Amino acid sequence: MDIGIVFSQMMVLLGMMLCGYIASAMNWLTENGEKHLSTLVIKVFNTILIIYSAVNVGSGSVHELVGQDVFMVFVYYAAMIVIGFIYVHIRGLDKKESCRQQLMFIFPNVGFMGVPLVRALFGEEYVILLVFYMLGFNLLSYTYGIYLAMGMADHPEKFEIRRVFNMGLLTAVAAVVLFLLHVQFPAPLLSFCSYMGNATIPLSMMVIGASLYRLGIRNIFREKESYVFLVLKQIAVPIVIFFLARFLPVQTDVRRIFCLVVSMPVGSFTGMLAEEYGHSGDRCNKMIALTTIVSVATIPLLAGLY
Repeated sequence: MDIGIVFSQMMVLLGMMLCGYIASAMNWLTENGEKHLSTLVIKVFNTILIIYSAVNVGSGSVHELVGQDVFMVFVYYAAMIVIGFIYVHIRGLDKKESCRQQLMFIFPNVGFMGVPLVRALFGEEYVILLVFYMLGFNLLSYTYGIYLAMGMADHPEKFEIRRVFNMGLLTAVAAVVLFLLHVQFPAPLLSFCSYMGNATIPLSMMVIGASLYRLGIRNIFREKESYVFLVLKQIAVPIVIFFLARFLPVQTDVRRIFCLVVSMPVGSFTGMLAEEYGHSGDRCNKMIALTTIVSVATIPLLAGLY
């Protein structure tokens, strides 16, 4: 993959994050407003973008890649679960820290950063391949993810199965169904989805930028313990996996999207899970911010390997 193209795209995303950072610093975007904007992105704009990606696919090669893509989704989550489990046991971390780092290791930022990157680098029709990662993300985060988050709490709450059926999961399932049935929207509805979906990228990046200001750049870089996890998550593991992925019998674009997902920073949803079930979301949020900042440099550099 062309490093220059990836770097240029990351600079565009960085500029959007900077707009969110400035808006928060100037109090144009308050903490409460940030939460509302994040909700709008997740429940409205990103939902429409995912649906649009499912119905805007032609009869070309993307359909033929679904089987390979689903296989790589299984490979990704299985590998992250195993590597994360081995890592925390080798380091001898206590239960709370072990659960926290496994949670952050498994779940990447496939929505806020993955969608705009895949859309820019591969085209809108390839976003559907990322949707299968999002489907796996939602299935795992509301089951195994909650289990890990509860391990951080002094008094764990009871797991409720209804939480599995959330907007993210339902949207991903709907998109897959529309894609497999080759559903076509009329032109006006397709244009509506296109315009609304386009708002996802700048708004999601602004939300990340605003959260960086709220957490404080200095606070993010102060914890030395975070750098061990950072080097493993953002550099060491991606390099090893990229090398091994070359031997898998999948098409180049499928492998590249897989490698892009591996290089993603920690997903913002992990902080929400940690806060709701483990009552300790601050450390996760700092790591989310740290990996997001560092990914601006690591993703373009790692792109040269695949």
